[in-house]
Amino acid sequence: MVSRHIAAALAAFCTGCIDEAVSETIDRDHDGIANESDNCEKYNPTQGDRDGDGLGDACEQGIAYDFGSRAGWDVPDGRAELVTFRPRDGWWYIHTGTNESIELLFGSSNDRPVAGDFNGDAVADLGVITPEGKLVWRTVVDATPTTVPLPGAGWTTNELVFADYDGDSITDAAVFDASTGTWTVVRSSDGDVLTEALAEPGDTPLTGDMNGDSRADFIAYRSRPGEVDRWYRWSGVDRELEVGIGGFPGDIPVAVDVEGDGRTDIVTWRAPELDQEPPYAYFFRVDVTLASWGIRGDCPAAFNHFRSLPAEWVVFRRNGIEQVPRNERMNHWYVTDAVRTVVTMGSEDDELIPLGVSERCSRIVR
Repeated sequence: MVSRHIAAALAAFCTGCIDEAVSETIDRDHDGIANESDNCEKYNPTQGDRDGDGLGDACEQGIAYDFGSRAGWDVPDGRAELVTFRPRDGWWYIHTGTNESIELLFGSSNDRPVAGDFNGDAVADLGVITPEGKLVWRTVVDATPTTVPLPGAGWTTNELVFADYDGDSITDAAVFDASTGTWTVVRSSDGDVLTEALAEPGDTPLTGDMNGDSRADFIAYRSRPGEVDRWYRWSGVDRELEVGIGGFPGDIPVAVDVEGDGRTDIVTWRAPELDQEPPYAYFFRVDVTLASWGIRGDCPAAFNHFRSLPAEWVVFRRNGIEQVPRNERMNHWYVTDAVRTVVTMGSEDDELIPLGVSERCSRIVR
């Protein structure tokens, strides 16, 4: 093991001589703070510690879609909520995990819904993209809206890929143009606009932190006829490329933390062919079965809804699909917790707020 002092001397002698292994020994999360002095082994160059407990804010941030707790909707509880949006009248439905839901009116039929932590308090907020290309958001407890003009075009047509790309624990507005394979990100930390043409036309974007540095990576899932699907990850810090094997054409990619180690993994959800019986679907990673969950026509997801690690497998089933008897056609969430929870919530034209999957999945099940 190379000590910090020896590594510093080597750096002074020959810039660039220290290899990556030594760099990891000095500063594993690459935030400029030596491991021995870092208050959190996630990217946090400011060393913020709002509650003064010695553990950095970056290690205490909530998980995506944590809308708070019954004790206080401005207090994170480490559980992701199931969320839908009703475009015909602008109502949001947030299932609390207690057979109840929060119902909030915010938005209109012309808006695109998006969720994220837009103020950095570790609790998710409601957001909509207006036809004018503006982000308007509010918290669960305060109906006062905040409007953020979004520079450039594509906010009303391209895929929304909102995530924290700059590591400040605030969700950045971002879109992906599938026709060019380009991300456009508005950094919340400084307002700069990043344009990253890293993927190829036709790729499917995903969001997540695959290397554990507390910054969202640029992730694209590529499916081409006659080829095994692959995923591509570019580091949000240095754009270093990593490539992995996905599933097969027709699979739906899902970004999820499988091991519960704080790093996003890419798995796929495979529905059977139309004439295949039974109509059960499976989650796979590199074609190894992880779970049998859902049926043809569902939209998959995977996240921590009951505070368990790793995350539960989830599918969203819109009413009206052909496998469900007409008298049972209501929207359902199916969650693979210990009791196989089934949550009934919403009506026919409700829109899934996707977590871990591309917006395209929401469109598939409409």
